[in-house]
Amino acid sequence: KAYRTFPPDKTVVAWTGGKDSTTLLHLIRTAFNGRVPFPVMFNDSTMEFGEIYKFIKTLSKQWKLNLIVVPHLERDLEKFHKMKDPTKKKELSRIMKVNVIKDFVKKNGVKAFIAGIRWDEHESRSRETYFSKRENHTRIHPLLHFTEKDIWDYIQKFKVPYVNLYDKGYRSI
Repeated sequence: KAYRTFPPDKTVVAWTGGKDSTTLLHLIRTAFNGRVPFPVMFNDSTMEFGEIYKFIKTLSKQWKLNLIVVPHLERDLEKFHKMKDPTKKKELSRIMKVNVIKDFVKKNGVKAFIAGIRWDEHESRSRETYFSKRENHTRIHPLLHFTEKDIWDYIQKFKVPYVNLYDKGYRSI
């Protein structure tokens, strides 16, 4: 529906390198005969694990993604690095992700932003809808109904690549 509703060049898929967003990319590739017809945005905090950067680089080449790496805003990074309180730093890191998305969407005239969030991840996401209108774009959430178990079952069934940090005990990246 998103493909028919929004121009593909004004639609962006968010990719973190994590299990959910990689599953989302796999679903899109499956729907479009092995290709992703939208640009793919990697929201780069500049502080990701090395394994994430390696995974993003490798898979984006293998899957021939139109990858756009968008670093966090300089003003946010400066504030983050000066901050001492770990609780405030954690909150700021969430705000930084949102700020760079808003900036990217506005500067690039993005009309649809596809993200791999799930209802079971956090209470705040439990009220999200598949098509969620924002001020100047629409967020599209195809994985809302998936559970964490559904994601792992999908990955196993379809042999979707995933970053090796999960094998080291990480549940969320």
